[in-house]
Amino acid sequence: MVDDLLPSLEQYCAELSTELSGIEVNQRMFRRMGGMWLLHIVHQVLAMENNQVCNTDLSSLTIPFDSSTHHIRFVSSESYRSQLRVLSQSAAQGTLRDIKTATTDFVTSPSMSRIRQRFELLLQGSAKSEPRVTVVRPYLKISSIERTRAILRSKSVCRWNDMEVTHGTRVLPDIKSRMALVRMIHSSDLESVVKSILPLVLPIGYAEGLASLRTRAQRATHRTKVLYSANSSQFHLPYQVLSAFWGEDGTQLLSHQHGGHQGLDEACAAENYEVRASDRHYTLGWTDARPSLKALPGAMPQRSGRHARQRLLLMSVASSDVVYRLQPFCMPSHVQRCAMETRAFVSDLVWPTLPVVRCGTADIATLKLTEPVVYEEFADSGPVSASRSSLVLHNYFGVSWLETLAMNIPTVCFVPAGIHRFRAAAQPFVDALARVGVIHYSGKGAAKFVNSLHGDPSAWWKSAEVQEAREAFVARYANFSDNWLEAWQEEFESLLAE
Repeated sequence: MVDDLLPSLEQYCAELSTELSGIEVNQRMFRRMGGMWLLHIVHQVLAMENNQVCNTDLSSLTIPFDSSTHHIRFVSSESYRSQLRVLSQSAAQGTLRDIKTATTDFVTSPSMSRIRQRFELLLQGSAKSEPRVTVVRPYLKISSIERTRAILRSKSVCRWNDMEVTHGTRVLPDIKSRMALVRMIHSSDLESVVKSILPLVLPIGYAEGLASLRTRAQRATHRTKVLYSANSSQFHLPYQVLSAFWGEDGTQLLSHQHGGHQGLDEACAAENYEVRASDRHYTLGWTDARPSLKALPGAMPQRSGRHARQRLLLMSVASSDVVYRLQPFCMPSHVQRCAMETRAFVSDLVWPTLPVVRCGTADIATLKLTEPVVYEEFADSGPVSASRSSLVLHNYFGVSWLETLAMNIPTVCFVPAGIHRFRAAAQPFVDALARVGVIHYSGKGAAKFVNSLHGDPSAWWKSAEVQEAREAFVARYANFSDNWLEAWQEEFESLLAE
């Protein structure tokens, strides 16, 4: 249902953006710039339909500067979520009143250090105008040394630039103009409600701040024939703006799978968005009937130089108290079910060493583990920590289980039955992993299997049937490769030659 509404809503947002920024923005441009934010807003309003609020008086608004700020505030701030609930409910009831004041909200996101950015740009020399590929924030879990080598080896084809651009976040929302654009559609259907509130929630970076932001982003680099990124389309505002304007000028836009659910889950909103917003979307091996899809390997993650005998690592799902996207791995009820199965697993586990649990500080309270465990800090990346282990457990299907399978690290997953629905094309590969003990649908079942390994999973993992199932799955859904850069250069050179 949501996907059917998006084209009309994108067109409406493009009109709002044009009015508030003074720059002509069409539907395709807004899709590339703010389409992922819009998708989240629609999902969030839909999820709030049954959450009534008593006080619908809203005289002042907090408007995010960018999609990243919206996401962070929505997940962490009850007052911010309440604002959206009040707006949605008022729009549905036809009682949305005049709002007098509004403030700008901006949350600084983690970014590359300026020293590192300048170092990488210096390595590549001065930016030239010949057709090349601008690479922005690729999904690479590799060492800084390996990244530097990749930049040097590919600089004849690629211009690496993570676009750490100053946003100019002091721009204030023009609440008078925004209120004038509000169209009260006296209907409580989802599309009408969303259209009623969009002028009041549209991020400032897509509106009043767009003109200055476009200038800042365009100063940061020269336009190239091709623009590539793995995950910038979701939350990185300078990339979003460049992709919108460069795309209209003829730059080919490339995206790359960076999540564990693409190609596997029956419904994957982020995948559908990225395919629609890009000229070509690269996957980790799978394809379907959509012509813009193409398989391209990701970089094999960095490994640790050390290995701890009988180390068991449990990589746990992040807790979620709110529905920020309507997908199984984002639902609070599903997180609670995963936590319950994790408690059952740890309670029944018999292993020579204490299990090491990798999760955020807030997630410890969600897991509520009563058995002795060691909680791991995030000093190292997930793949580095996993490569030190004899056995890695996952209590959710995210990108981490794809990485450990690709790295050929003994891997067991347990996820409650019924949470995920796999696509028909993926189901045989998943079933094959379940038959050989990689996938389980209960914590107790996983514990019984792990206990049967008696602290040494090597014989099971190296068996022909396990490796056959693993290799078949990895080739299609987890194609991380040590030769990733050669594959990228070959692909990019072919695009530049067109």
